[in-house]
Amino acid sequence: MIAAAVPASAARKIFSGSAAAPEAGTPGSQTPRRIVAIMMLGCGRGRGPGERVVQGRAKEQCHIRRILADAHRGESNCRLLHGEAGIGKTTLLEYAAERAEGMSVLRVEGIESEMELAFGGLHQLFLPVLDRLDLLPPPQAGALRAVFGLSDETVRDRLTIGLAALSLLSEAAAEKPLLCVVDDLQWLDQPSVDALVFAARRLRAEGVVMLFATRETSSASGTKALPHVPLTGVDRQSAASLLPGLAPPVTEWIIDQAQGNPLALQELAAALTPAQRAGQLAPLTLPEEQSAPPSRLQDAFAEQIRRLPDATQRMLTVAAADDTGDLPTVLAAVARLGGEVRDLEPAERAELIFVSALRLRFRHPLIRFAAYQCAPLARRLAVHQALAAVLDGHRHAHRRAWHLAAAATGPDEQVAGELERVAEWAGSRQAMASASAAYERAAHLTADTSRRARRLINAAQKASEAGQDKRCRALTEQVPLPLLDPGMAADFTRVRSVVELGYGSPGQAARLLAECTDAVSVGRPDKIAPLLTDAIHAAFSAGDAALMVEIAVRTPCLPVVATPAKLLTGDIPGALRTLDDHVEAARFAGSGLMDRLMAGIYCHLVADHESAHELAAAAVTHCREQGIGGWLPTTLHLLAQAELARGRHDDAHAHAAEALRLAQAYDLDHRAAHLRALLAVLAAVRGRRNRPGNWPAWHWNTPAPATSDGARRMRCGRWACSTSASGVLRLRSNTWKRPGRRRVTPSWPGT
Repeated sequence: MIAAAVPASAARKIFSGSAAAPEAGTPGSQTPRRIVAIMMLGCGRGRGPGERVVQGRAKEQCHIRRILADAHRGESNCRLLHGEAGIGKTTLLEYAAERAEGMSVLRVEGIESEMELAFGGLHQLFLPVLDRLDLLPPPQAGALRAVFGLSDETVRDRLTIGLAALSLLSEAAAEKPLLCVVDDLQWLDQPSVDALVFAARRLRAEGVVMLFATRETSSASGTKALPHVPLTGVDRQSAASLLPGLAPPVTEWIIDQAQGNPLALQELAAALTPAQRAGQLAPLTLPEEQSAPPSRLQDAFAEQIRRLPDATQRMLTVAAADDTGDLPTVLAAVARLGGEVRDLEPAERAELIFVSALRLRFRHPLIRFAAYQCAPLARRLAVHQALAAVLDGHRHAHRRAWHLAAAATGPDEQVAGELERVAEWAGSRQAMASASAAYERAAHLTADTSRRARRLINAAQKASEAGQDKRCRALTEQVPLPLLDPGMAADFTRVRSVVELGYGSPGQAARLLAECTDAVSVGRPDKIAPLLTDAIHAAFSAGDAALMVEIAVRTPCLPVVATPAKLLTGDIPGALRTLDDHVEAARFAGSGLMDRLMAGIYCHLVADHESAHELAAAAVTHCREQGIGGWLPTTLHLLAQAELARGRHDDAHAHAAEALRLAQAYDLDHRAAHLRALLAVLAAVRGRRNRPGNWPAWHWNTPAPATSDGARRMRCGRWACSTSASGVLRLRSNTWKRPGRRRVTPSWPGT
């Protein structure tokens, strides 16, 4: 239904599947604070007298010119520039904008400021083209209006948001090619990153170029699927050309200190006094030991800011703390602190900021960081209070809540309540990572132990659904124990089991869940089914048949646990009857993810691969629609297994490869190991004698935990890779018949 309404240029990609894209390492994360983004739409400028000079980047410039030229021929491209702060990413993006002759340009710059605010970056990027929302299919237009706070509509799934971003990019490029520039991706909110990466990976022939830039420490998991362009330091000759007018010894000293970082070269030179530039004194009073260029850059920026009048420093603190880049908002907040617009002049003259009629932006993200960090604590608190005061009304409720939280110095239930509402709003928009961050901050502002525990558990649940298992583990460790409420204890055990399943022992996870079931069954009987469903899945992952039977004894009438128990005790007819009931229940629209997943697994076990495929596909759709990224590798794994069994090898490979990319992005090593084994099986089935790519090597280079589960994975991997090497797959099959069905059960080694 959606495809018929999507522009023809976009429909081609939407249904082209999730083909594998080049992979590379993606950097880690910074501590989140807030996000400021600056957008621009206009025509790019061609080469001319004012074109910026980019030293030491001839190869990258040539690459940019080529993909911009391709856009004029209707081709689309995306690239991720990555490297340390100041290495030249922003300069190359500016170069691309200048070279984008005859193209429209959309731009967003993520800043470490309220990056928890869901879809803030996407809104800033698309603000100049929001008038084209009516050209999108109604479900997509409605989804964007909802996440941008322009309507009270409910967002059904994240897939619609991704498709809407793709369609809006296509519409923006309808009249002329489009360049989309996303700087400092590591500071953009995760839901915006997900939507933009989704769109970038599906561009084909719209004439759209998407250029992303991120630091080496970016945590944006989805970017691992984008083509990467790594940036390192410039050579000494190029570095020297950036330092005119310095005495030779001073030039050499700065080149050594900057380690090829272009921004470090310029800013360290700018911090010199005239006497130091002439070489009469030591250039800078810096410690003898080497330190990373970014910290010295921040020191240089901080020194420039400290030379400004106090009123200007206060103005910069407000601008740095603001999350909109909106000049009227900044001026209104400053006015509450006794400032005025002329306080901006010294910073403008120093070229630390650029100001237009309605927008204010810093020349470089590190200037913003320095402006905020240089301010005393009391000033930062007052600034956040002033910004919260001017951001009134329903439209700014989320930003206001985060500013109030930043201004809080202790428990504050009113602010915690506002943040909890922010978390609920983000969760309803499938922005699970943002919801988790809001719940966590709300918990830190909560004095009541029981409420704090509930909010931390909610934060851990949303982190798990977002695929942030390490963060989930950290949050569970903060929950105050013991938990007297049985419902809360059940929810806590479920998130603990996620951590144990991913980083400890699946068997131990199953036992924790089973013990919790015994403890809460009287007080909260409604928790029995979800607890035992999770328990049977964990026991299945552990390959512990005895444990599965032990769990099933607790509720023999529950199909999700009765089916494997009967299979394992030899009651095949009874197991099949129970499974039929389970499958029928799982097919209902309101059934949960685990019901569908386990029903699909059981169908796969008894070789009812058609039903397994149907249920696995429904589970994958459920994960995509509800934003449950953490379970997507598992459901895709089952889908790929069902497709392999049905002989749909290309589909199986595409889904297994997608699942592997996601598992690696979420650091799910156990799932990634199983997926590599599945890819090896696929290679063997397809008769590939040579090693298919690098994935078996990755398998051997990934240490397996010293557990039975880890050893089992290694046996599967060795068997699969040896099978792939010979190009022959030997499966022993046991068959039995039921009316209208033929079942084939492969016997797998090492299970």
